[in-house]
Amino acid sequence: MLISSLVVASHFFDQCHIQATAKGYIAAPSTYQEFPYGFVFYQSLIDNVSQDQVYLARPWREHGACTFIDSTFKGKFEDMRYEAWDKSVFRFKESPYVSAPLSEALSQEEREQLFCYLKLNMPSFPGNDYNPK
Repeated sequence: MLISSLVVASHFFDQCHIQATAKGYIAAPSTYQEFPYGFVFYQSLIDNVSQDQVYLARPWREHGACTFIDSTFKGKFEDMRYEAWDKSVFRFKESPYVSAPLSEALSQEEREQLFCYLKLNMPSFPGNDYNPK
């Protein structure tokens, strides 16, 4: 399974159940440098139902960005979690953080900034129902 987009703005996945059924990547964000966020998975279930090699994300281009917030991971995922795919600049973040060489923890301040950005820039964002804490 691969979620990819040639649309380079932010994409918000809210409480999704995503199943990996074969070898691959959950996401391949194509984020341009000027966009602060790419794919954001919020309270989602990411489920590898296969026995195959599955990564959470890899950048489609330089600056690809993917963030997982309060999501649950079920099944076996690659220990590296992410792959660089010959790109030198990318942004992979998680909260809560699972240590991996290519990603970093989403700080509380970054989390609050992300939710403010979503509320301002995404017409379909649920708004005040979301608490960034």
